[in-house]
Amino acid sequence: MQLPEGMELHKKPTFTPKLFSSLTQADMKLKAGAADVDAETAKAKKDALSERTKSIHSERGRLWRIVHSPFFDLFFAMAILVNTVFIGVEVQISVDSSQQESLVIQVVRNVFTGLFTLELFLRMCAAGLCGFFCSEEWRWNMLDLFIVLSSWWETAVELLYASSDEGGGGVGLTGLRTLRIVRITRLVKLARVARILRFVMALRTLTQSIIYTLKSLIWALVLMTLIVYVFGILFVQAVDDHRKDPMSAMSQEEKDAADNYFGNLWLSMLSLFMSITGGVSWEQLLVPLHAVSPFWVFVFLFYVSFTIFAV
Repeated sequence: MQLPEGMELHKKPTFTPKLFSSLTQADMKLKAGAADVDAETAKAKKDALSERTKSIHSERGRLWRIVHSPFFDLFFAMAILVNTVFIGVEVQISVDSSQQESLVIQVVRNVFTGLFTLELFLRMCAAGLCGFFCSEEWRWNMLDLFIVLSSWWETAVELLYASSDEGGGGVGLTGLRTLRIVRITRLVKLARVARILRFVMALRTLTQSIIYTLKSLIWALVLMTLIVYVFGILFVQAVDDHRKDPMSAMSQEEKDAADNYFGNLWLSMLSLFMSITGGVSWEQLLVPLHAVSPFWVFVFLFYVSFTIFAV
């Protein structure tokens, strides 16, 4: 509907109470202020967390540089070598003397335990738990962790043993077995010597060469086992048939040699293996074979020649 010129459409005035208007504006101001406070608080927390993270990373960075420095590796490589020599001296002293270990040996052992525990702790702090257990060197780390835990277990068992001995309770059979197990677990520490391969390039090259040839070595051993097995069956069957033959005659020396070297399949295989590795003289094995037939002497010579020159 069009209005005539000069006439305007008057809008109805809207009524907004001042009370509601003031409340709405106050709420908006409060919300804006609360949002500003929340933003400032969140920013402060974020800045504090960022500073803390930076400080942690900087501390880890310093530890990382210390742990991966050549002096750190050299120091603990020398500690591993000294500990290895100490284990040998400790075992020799325990063999030569039937008395209890001296206090000096126990103190030195605990010093090495604390030293390697400190090394493990520094490496773990520098790399973090995820980096320690999930890095490329996690196998070495697990080996170090196992050795350190076994060392502390050994220390705890020795303390319990000493306390029970001082209390007058004595040590029973179970305690003696536990001590034997503890002494055996000390040899696990020798596995730490393998870590030196990481520091010496020549030793690491030789070790890698040996590892690469293990596959060929295993198949060569399988072939050798088959050859020894086949010839062992031949010789033990020939000697057994000759002994059971009522027309055959063997001296007591020949019977003893037959029992010692070809009494069963296992002894026959063991004797054949020892004959090519210097464990037993050929002359001793040829005594029962020569009594059976000179043919078996030539078979034995063929076996030795084949295994030494061909295999």
